[in-house]
Amino acid sequence: MKEKKVLVVDSSTLSRKNTVSCLLKAGFEESLIFESSSYEHFQTLAQDLQPDIVISELKIEGGSCFDLFRESRNLFENVVVILTTALRKFGLEGQIVEENVDGVILKPYKNEVFSKSLKEI
Repeated sequence: MKEKKVLVVDSSTLSRKNTVSCLLKAGFEESLIFESSSYEHFQTLAQDLQPDIVISELKIEGGSCFDLFRESRNLFENVVVILTTALRKFGLEGQIVEENVDGVILKPYKNEVFSKSLKEI
C-alpha cells in the first residue's frame, strides 16, 4: 500500500500538513503524496495524478467531500477514499455508508492511531 499515490484534500494548510506527516511516518513515499486545498484544485490534479488513495476532510472549499469521493470513484476504478473529520455529526454515519466511503479517521489523531487506521482500511 505504501507505493500508492495519495492525494490529500483539506482546506486547512495545518491539517493537510499533519495528514501528510502521518502518511510519511506510516511509510508512504514522499514523492507519491500530493496535496490539494480545494475541490476545484482536486479536479485539476486528479486527472493527471490518477491517485490510488484520496483522503479528504469532510468540509472542503468549493464542494463536498462526498462529491469528491463520487468523482474519484467515477474516474478511478479501484481508488480508496478515506474521510478525515473532527465532527461527530448526527446522521453522518448513514451518509458515510451510503456513499461507500472506505474508511474514516477521526481527528485529532496521533501518528500511531493514523497508521493503525490505514492498515485496517
